[in-house]
Amino acid sequence: MAKVKFVSIPAGLEEFFNNAVQSSDRFVYSTVRMTNPFTSRRKKIALTQKSQLPLCSQIWKSLTQEVIDNWNTCGDLTGLTGFRFFVQDKVLRLKNFIEGESVPSLLYQSMVGRLHVESPATGLLITQLHPLEYYVLRKKTGKATMYDAVKIVEEFVLPLNININYKANLTAIEGGYSARFYAIIYSSYQGRTIETPCDIDFDLVTDWKSASVGIGEVIGLVRGYALFLELDGVRGDVCFDCVQAVHSGQNWVRDRNCNNIKQTFTKQFFQVPANWVAIDLPEGSYYNSEYGNLE
Repeated sequence: MAKVKFVSIPAGLEEFFNNAVQSSDRFVYSTVRMTNPFTSRRKKIALTQKSQLPLCSQIWKSLTQEVIDNWNTCGDLTGLTGFRFFVQDKVLRLKNFIEGESVPSLLYQSMVGRLHVESPATGLLITQLHPLEYYVLRKKTGKATMYDAVKIVEEFVLPLNININYKANLTAIEGGYSARFYAIIYSSYQGRTIETPCDIDFDLVTDWKSASVGIGEVIGLVRGYALFLELDGVRGDVCFDCVQAVHSGQNWVRDRNCNNIKQTFTKQFFQVPANWVAIDLPEGSYYNSEYGNLE
């Protein structure tokens, strides 16, 4: 049962009270917290001293127009301007103690997904669920901690085209190994659930490359689909980025730029995992988002 409390505000002080405090998470505990309307001068000075923007701006001005154009083109893939994309990448390089500047690529951006398998594990399996309908929480305008449950409908119209950019360094340890990115479309036909796969097989060893495949028809009425990344009978690493599942004229992949693939349930995504969730993750295997421009 919810814990409910109340505060009696003296007449005439309502405006002062509302300016000083704001409600916290009303769905768990009925509490209030102090409103912080501005940042002090001391905090502003401290933030400015720690900022990497002056350094990034100086380096950006020293780049040739050709390099700047490349950053602008690659930044479009992540919804950032070329300069903001460069700042994001440079800050990540500094955090990872890597000198110099990256060479922007259309195949992958700053953060990439990584699948890693080592002994005693021989594989892993993660998925991203895409039912036709699910609910998410969306913040109410003007309210700090209030949300509305909003129904999301993925209008599914075939064909479904999936695409992934990846880099692999795997070693097969079993004869019937598998390394792939695939979708399974679930449809109903004569009282049965039909599963129709759509697969992209990974090369065991390759530099960054792009792979895609599509499916144009299934049996029965579509009920939803799921995306999977699977390693089975192999050990090593697969890095991936720019994931796509395009149908009805839209890419429906969540976290398509692999900024945080391990994020599961959040306050917003409470019915389906936000990004990717593990189905089989034995000891010795893991998946996460990591900085990709290590050279």
